[in-house]
Amino acid sequence: MIAYLLLNLFWVYILYRFNTYFFGCSFTNKKRLTASYILFYLLNSCVHIIFHHPILNMLTSLVGFFIISVNYAAGIMKRLLSIAFFYVVSMLCDIATAVTVSKYYPGKRLTAEATAITYLMLFIIEIIIERIFDLRKVQKLNYSHWSALIGVPISSIAIICVIIMEGFPNKRIYLIIILLLLLINIFIFYLYDSIQNVYLKDLRHEYMEKQLEAYIQQMDVMVKSQDKINALRHDLKHHINIIAALIKEKQFQDVNLYIKRMETALEETAYHRYSANHVIDSILNYMLSDAQTDFKNLSIDIQLPSELGIDYFDISIILGNLLANAVHASLNSKEKYLRLQMKLEKGILFISVENSFEHELRIQNGNYISTKTAHGSEKHGIGLSNVKNVTEKYNGKVTISHKNHIFTVNVILYTEII
Repeated sequence: MIAYLLLNLFWVYILYRFNTYFFGCSFTNKKRLTASYILFYLLNSCVHIIFHHPILNMLTSLVGFFIISVNYAAGIMKRLLSIAFFYVVSMLCDIATAVTVSKYYPGKRLTAEATAITYLMLFIIEIIIERIFDLRKVQKLNYSHWSALIGVPISSIAIICVIIMEGFPNKRIYLIIILLLLLINIFIFYLYDSIQNVYLKDLRHEYMEKQLEAYIQQMDVMVKSQDKINALRHDLKHHINIIAALIKEKQFQDVNLYIKRMETALEETAYHRYSANHVIDSILNYMLSDAQTDFKNLSIDIQLPSELGIDYFDISIILGNLLANAVHASLNSKEKYLRLQMKLEKGILFISVENSFEHELRIQNGNYISTKTAHGSEKHGIGLSNVKNVTEKYNGKVTISHKNHIFTVNVILYTEII
């Protein structure tokens, strides 16, 4: 019994390694996560020792896997894939050992030696996958891809159950079947990794296009600003003569109006400095330069250093998507209200975007769906989804709410700067 308890502890450790590599360190609560692993170990050990029924063991394991997976920040489809894959590989290692090193029949307990071989095989497979594939990408797959990926391990589990119930009349044939199933399921992770790379490549291409547009816009703003300054300098003598004439006539109110007109001419194309971070400033100038005068209530409060400890690719995805949606909704509302707050404190980056809106919000399965009808709306529809996916990479959190026609998105990211 002691040998089994120790081996089962090793199995739970392999599960922990797999989940950590598959999901990353994006767990919601460390104490709750630890408690779920301990509870799973105790429950699984008790069921195996007291009852040792194959179906009951399977149900206990699958339910336990799912409860543990809930503690990680991931979608339901990714959780199901991790559960199905780990369980089917565990079963395949179990049966491969049973066929080769012991006389097994359904319901029989494996010896401690056979169990040790099973878990060592599983541990080696986990390490190989960890070294070869990058499973922690945060790009979101569509449901057809998820269904195809999850269908293979689920089908493998069904085949394994049939093999167990039928017994092992020909060890060589069944061993070949088990090894083939094992290779197929490992190949599934190669497909998963490849599909994720395609999604990431498309997203990076889209980002590069936006970045190029931002740089072009930035240069355009700077050129127009310089042209305004040159024009003002060229006409400076003329402006001074007009102001002097107005003062001589004691038309001080007209003087103030004239000076304000000169200020407005400069501010319309000025490159604004919002923070000490040039990337954030570039994004904000790109997103707001053409629309600043259209807002009735615009508030921007940025308290950021020059370095954020976050990949600029990721922060551009977050800020670009949030502002694109917020600016569009705000300018199509009566209030035309937009507020942006960003600050970095003790390694935690806070982003808050508020905007007014007029249209009815569409909520499907707890997710906000874009109602834009302009060109490119299909990309905007996944904006908030992309924000959530990137946030998971930094163990962060996205909260979305709306009240009295004010839409609010708050983002928290844990950076590398303390």
